[in-house]
Amino acid sequence: MESILEVLCAEQLRVEEALGYYKALWPNSSCGGIKIIEDSLQDAGQAISEGDLEAMKTAYKNLHNIKTN
Repeated sequence: MESILEVLCAEQLRVEEALGYYKALWPNSSCGGIKIIEDSLQDAGQAISEGDLEAMKTAYKNLHNIKTN
């Protein structure tokens, strides 16, 4: 069974990859969706660096809800 840290890191990678595609398609966009994705990734990174289990769970849920395909 994977830990919350492992699944959160996997979600981060998935969403970071999608964010790269979005930015490539719309490089000068001030799209609110891109900002939300960036904020969610930042929250996940902060949760990991602080070792906050509840924040990691919330970050995972937020990243998991971001559709990438």
